[in-house]
Amino acid sequence: MIPGYDRYDYYASVICGARSPLDFLAAQEENYWAVREACASLPANAEILDAGSGLGYLAFALAAAGFRATGLDLSEEAVARARRRFGDYYVAADFFEWARRYPQRYDMVVMLELIEHVNDPRRWIDAALRLIKPGGCVLISTPNRRFYPTGTVWETEAPPVHLWWFSPAAIERLTNGSGVTIRYPDFTRCGVAPKAIPQVPIRTVRSPMLDEAGKPVSRLRRLLHRFGLLSLAMSMYRARESRRRARAAASIDPVRRETLAATLWKQT
Repeated sequence: MIPGYDRYDYYASVICGARSPLDFLAAQEENYWAVREACASLPANAEILDAGSGLGYLAFALAAAGFRATGLDLSEEAVARARRRFGDYYVAADFFEWARRYPQRYDMVVMLELIEHVNDPRRWIDAALRLIKPGGCVLISTPNRRFYPTGTVWETEAPPVHLWWFSPAAIERLTNGSGVTIRYPDFTRCGVAPKAIPQVPIRTVRSPMLDEAGKPVSRLRRLLHRFGLLSLAMSMYRARESRRRARAAASIDPVRRETLAATLWKQT
């Protein structure tokens, strides 16, 4: 498991026990809260595509909320695992081929923490826009460059994990000429405690997350995993981080968030 991505496995393992899976996710992270907010603007029984569905828990949560949800992933193994765990909501296919086959099929396409990983984010956004109906939307989330002060070098996962670091202005340039209206969620209503905004530029560059074989470079993480302590350590870290954010929330700008979320509404 790549460092920092352990929480996804945690969500997948506990979400079936949640009374409302979508509300559970919305209480964990800003991007899932943004998904729930966007869903409130969709028609009943709307059709939603979760692009890059991975472990599958978001598509499951959307289906449990009454939407016609499909999780799309290139990995046949990931899709097979999601089907075994959550049901028949998933398909293994190439995203661009799917966009060619099913234009204007969906009310919303969700692309969470995806565009920072791909070589050509504009191509992905254009394909997502082909998939939605007029009046529908594409919801994207990605680490927010604007969260950090001017002069910060690079404070997100290093390549080859993340290839891009976007600000709202970059999203607007990326979608220029696409005929969309961009809306940003009102995070003042988000119940997830925000991270404190750094007051000085971050001048350190994160070390690579993977070695030449594509494996995590952290020795501590490998040792914890070897002795069966990684899940316990990550649970303790999440609890501590939650308490820290809650203590700091009163003095933090609730709008400017570490997560950049945007909905791209297709004109009717």
